Amino acid sequence: MATTRIDISSVEQSDSSLTIGWSNGQFSVFHYIWLRDCCYCEHCGDCYSSLRRYVPGLDTLRPRPVSLSWSESALQITWDVKNHRSTYAPDWLYANRYDTEAREARRAITRTWDSTTDLSDTYFDFSDTDRDGAARLALHEHIISNGFAIVRGGPAKADGVLTFAELVGEVTQSAYGAVFDLKPGSAAGTAGTTLMPVPPHSDEAFAYAPPGIEVLACIRPADTGGDSILVDGVGIAHKLRAQNPESFQLLAQWNHHYVRFHPGKLNQHAYAPIIALDDDGEVSGIRLHTRASAPLDLPEDIMEDYLIAYHRLCALMMAPENQLHLKLDAGDAIIFDNHRALHARTEFSDRQRHLQICGVPREKFHESFRLLAQQLGEEDTSNLVLRAGACR
Repeated sequence: MATTRIDISSVEQSDSSLTIGWSNGQFSVFHYIWLRDCCYCEHCGDCYSSLRRYVPGLDTLRPRPVSLSWSESALQITWDVKNHRSTYAPDWLYANRYDTEAREARRAITRTWDSTTDLSDTYFDFSDTDRDGAARLALHEHIISNGFAIVRGGPAKADGVLTFAELVGEVTQSAYGAVFDLKPGSAAGTAGTTLMPVPPHSDEAFAYAPPGIEVLACIRPADTGGDSILVDGVGIAHKLRAQNPESFQLLAQWNHHYVRFHPGKLNQHAYAPIIALDDDGEVSGIRLHTRASAPLDLPEDIMEDYLIAYHRLCALMMAPENQLHLKLDAGDAIIFDNHRALHARTEFSDRQRHLQICGVPREKFHESFRLLAQQLGEEDTSNLVLRAGACR
């Protein structure tokens, strides 16, 4: 799966690892246990096809080379356990090295934003992304880096939202069905079907795994009001970390309690942190929904400080400088990462306003992105490490 052409120029052994020098002048350390675990010979099998037959155990805790040979084009190791031989291609080793620089290069870039950010590049034409693979990949990449994109010139009709969703993956069922009508008077009985303003939130924070990518399409805008609002959840988390690191840590460490209850129809509870972190301590996703925030189940010596932290984050969420206001026209859609971009709405009085929303699972969106990148010959892009979101 590697695409970089590179050769081995040197190999040095230590007690627990190899240091490989590359033809570009770089050096990489590979631990013996990592090398043995990653053997992809015909006996061990490969992880890409799920035909992996090698099973780690106590006899492979500290594997050691019995013999080692290398050339520009291959590294061969014979191990002390069962005299097993592994052969590694330099391109494969280089693509999978795990020094700090390599790990950072494999991670998709996250761009934070607020109301002052120039987002002129966030608009995409529906017909372009529908017919052109490169344009569709650019749309995927923008959603991954910025958390949202706006697609214009699409179908302005009932269930047209499904056509927008096809640009990024397969639609799934939510707590309210595959497609949810955001129209006054709907029987669903949620804030989205009223005329009142709706504060920024993550959809279905009360679900164990909230919807990943949401598609919000406009069939008919309101005459006045009813503007869409977006808040960069990762951006306000970064601001909280800079202003109050203790508050940031509390919201990342302790579970919030979310609930949604419709008698006889829906009774969901989720306990999860508002701020999800990855292995490097970076923000992976946000789960924030004030209307679904239930009484918390936290130790008494944590409760007050936690709630202060929660109030601080909500204040950042509601600050005008952190809110992006958008007016959707008929045939426009916002495609946003529900684990990243909080969405909201201003009040309105026009009962003919009609928007629809549906969701694409995060893994299906990421799969669509990877397959598309592969089809276009962009192997390095298809292998990027993508944010897991707000689930852990």
